[in-house]
Amino acid sequence: MYVSQQELRNMMSLVQYISSQGISQSSRKTILQKVMHCVGADHGASCHWDQARGTDTDTVYENMSDKNIEDYQQYFQYCDPITKQLRRYHRAVSVNEVISRDRLIKSEFYNDFLQADGLCYGINLHVYDGLHHKFDLRLWRSKRKGDFDKKQLMQLDLLLPHFQLMGEQTTKSSPMIEWQLTPKEQTVVNYLKSGLNDKSIARAMHLSVTTIRSHIRSVYSKADVHSRTELIAQLNH
Repeated sequence: MYVSQQELRNMMSLVQYISSQGISQSSRKTILQKVMHCVGADHGASCHWDQARGTDTDTVYENMSDKNIEDYQQYFQYCDPITKQLRRYHRAVSVNEVISRDRLIKSEFYNDFLQADGLCYGINLHVYDGLHHKFDLRLWRSKRKGDFDKKQLMQLDLLLPHFQLMGEQTTKSSPMIEWQLTPKEQTVVNYLKSGLNDKSIARAMHLSVTTIRSHIRSVYSKADVHSRTELIAQLNH
């Protein structure tokens, strides 16, 4: 899968920005704009899911009307047929994975909400700290531009570990960077820090338990540790 030099530069610029930021509406607005540029999205929004209240909060958006966002917050989020399902994934996921195209375009949500701003094809990335929802990125293209493909999903998955680290200590280099962990290894480590077991991590990442344990062994080797306790101690050092 070919990635141009300009695309790589855009990704690196975004990673540098992410690594210097805490989580705020202002930083998420800038991140949303930069991610949209990276993946060629025409429209986008970013929210925090407040599980206790059962609602989206702290919404920022780009190329969507104020009225449409207000309508979503007041009504459409409660009849949204896709976001609840997309929120279950701890990776980048296409709207096409959770609902058929025919079913989507026949829905009230598509015709009265998405089409009001020309949203046609979508991908989501929901960022978690363990089981805690930090924020999401909801990215959309117009009908004219056409659907996203595996390349854009891959770009988001590569950014995911950096999003997961947002809000943590920024004054010193992360051990995970020093250990040169892969993006998937960094994601596994974040789940280990939250106390999830192998099966729960496998379920969250949609991978086999065998694959997760292979990632854990690789992390132990790179970090020169022999147990989860040692690993967490190194991360907190």
